[in-house]
Order: sequence, then structure tokens, then C-alpha cells
Amino acid sequence: MTDFEFWQKIKEMGQITYDWWYPTIALPALIWALSILFLAIFAARKIKKVHNRFLTLFLSTIPVLLIFPSAYIASALKSALNRVGYSMPANVNDFARNDAIVLGNYLNTFGLWGVLGITLTLPLLLNSLSRSEVPVISPAIRNATKTITNIATRAFGRRGGAGGGGRINAPFGSVTINNGSRKGSIEALRPDFTIGSKGDIQVSDVIVSRTHAKFVLEENQIAVVDLGSTNGTFLVRDGQGFMLDGQPVPLEHGDMLYLGDPNQDNAVEMLFEFNTGA
Repeated sequence: MTDFEFWQKIKEMGQITYDWWYPTIALPALIWALSILFLAIFAARKIKKVHNRFLTLFLSTIPVLLIFPSAYIASALKSALNRVGYSMPANVNDFARNDAIVLGNYLNTFGLWGVLGITLTLPLLLNSLSRSEVPVISPAIRNATKTITNIATRAFGRRGGAGGGGRINAPFGSVTINNGSRKGSIEALRPDFTIGSKGDIQVSDVIVSRTHAKFVLEENQIAVVDLGSTNGTFLVRDGQGFMLDGQPVPLEHGDMLYLGDPNQDNAVEMLFEFNTGA
């Protein structure tokens, strides 16, 4: 009994749903998932927090694990059948219907896993490309993302002042965003304000986490604390810079805040000032 005859018979008697997956897609899908994993390993070098780096690599491994069983079946059918205690009969007429139904259930399960695995590779691909420095491809992704976020920010973003030149009431101080999608914007700070792509102060650049950092009140002085962001929050004061470690740091007039490493071109730079325009 040949592999072709097996697939024909299992389709006829085994009620298999994913017969289209095994012959042509399973092996290329595994190669694709391995490529995404390799790209994630390359991109993870840009992630400074160890637990976020581990999470990225862990998530990128899941599609490989989901697709591997069906790819193994597609490439080594007889060996895969032996592992579940079944030997392919020599004659196609000896292939029992009950065996076909049982095997069909196995194949449907592994096929479903594989389809789920390849579906998961798309968001992982976009995430890895946005972080990595793969020539041509990565800049294209970042530029496209930046264009989209610029449009979204102009349409929906909070504005602290008109084009950066307006006067605002900022009893706790303000930040002026010097680059990125919100360049020129001035934001008045309030205690418990978060900054990020989904924060009270919305900054949609790729390097910024959903809730990247938070402004809190420490002994009547505004302070900033990192919220476990992917790329970190940095403060530069009098030419000396350091990365926030999760503890609130009181701000002084003229401090420079960075969402992301200041050495990265796409880090968002902000100038903190007291009572701007008050």
C-alpha cells in the first residue's frame, strides 16, 4: 500500500477534514514557522528586559511545536503510523474501515494544530520585523507602521497644546515630545497618568508599550516609574543617563525622558519642564 493509496483511502473512509493540509502544506508550513523562530531570535537581541525576551522566544516556538507533528506525518508516514501502534497494510484492500476512522481522528487533530500554528505566525512575524534590523524588509515594516500610527495619532490622539506652541495649565509640570509620531506636542502631567500607545498620554510609536510608564506623586513632587515596558524607560539628567528599574524617580526641570534606549533612532524623547505656560 503506497502513501498515495493511504491518503485516498483515509479520505474515503476516515472522514478526514484536513486531507489538503498534509500533502502540500505541512512541510512548507514547518519551514515557515522555523524561519519566524529564527527571525524572533534575531529580533530578541533588541529586547532589554530578560523576561520579555524569553516570552518572545517562547511564543515564537509554539507554532513550530504545533506544526511539527503534521509535518512529520507528511514526510515519514509509515514511521508516524508505527508510533501510534499501526502498521500500514501491504494491500489497500486490507485497510479496515475502523482503522481509517481512528487514524482520521488523529490526523484531524494534528491538522488542526498545524493550521492554528501557521495562523499564529502572522502576528509573530509582524512583531519580529518591527524590532529587527533585517535589510529592506524591516525598515519597510517600520515605515509603514510609523505612517499608520502618525495618522491614528493625528486623528485620535490627545493633544496638550496647539502644535506645541499653545499655553497649557501644568501645575505638576509638562513634557514636550521632541520626536516620533507626537513630535511638538506638549502634555500637562497629572498624578497617575500613564503614557503609552493605550495610556492617558497616547504615544503610538512602535517602540512604545501599551502602558509604558506612569507619572506618580512622591512627596508633592511628580515622579516617573517604568511599568515593565518592553524597551525600557530612560532618564538623562546633566548628561548622565540611566534606565528606570520600576521604582519612582522624582523629576527635575530640564530632565530628558526616553521611551526606549536613547541610543536607538526610534526612541521617543521628551523634555520635562515645570509649569510650562502656566
